[in-house]
This record gives sequence, structure tokens and C-alpha cells, in this order.
Amino acid sequence: MKDHKDKSGEVPRGIDRQEIQQLLADSGYSGGQREDRLKEILTELTQAEADAQHPDPERSGLIREIRSTLDRQAKGQVEDQPDGKF
Repeated sequence: MKDHKDKSGEVPRGIDRQEIQQLLADSGYSGGQREDRLKEILTELTQAEADAQHPDPERSGLIREIRSTLDRQAKGQVEDQPDGKF
């Protein structure tokens, strides 16, 4: 797993919507692998949020969207989202 820690309190480097969308679109990952990686990213972002002195709207948005994606996967509502969200 990449180390995405960023002491500035910003969104950890290397974690962005594009990385997450690529992960979800890559057919080389099983559903379980995708879920595990999303959980890793969520943990990293949540830790960065807790360590930050000020909330970051981009990071907070990614956290909400990842949680929503994991919830949809748990309910069996996976795959592409037409509204552009992952």
C-alpha cells in the first residue's frame, strides 16, 4: 500500500477521485479487492482528517463518497454511477 501521509493536513498525496474511479473501473480487481482497497483509502483519509488542524472540503467529500460506495456495494448496488460519482 502506498504511503499517502501528508503532514500539511491536505488530502493525502496520491488519493484522488481519478485513482478511486480507476480502481472501480479496473476489471483486474475482484469485488473483494476493490472493497479492501477502498477501506484502506478510507482509513488513510479519515486519519488525515483527524490529524488535520482544519477540515478539508475535498478530503471530506472523498470520505463521504467512499462510504457511500461501500454502502452501495454492501447492498449489492455496485458498478458505474451515471451522475459521475464513484
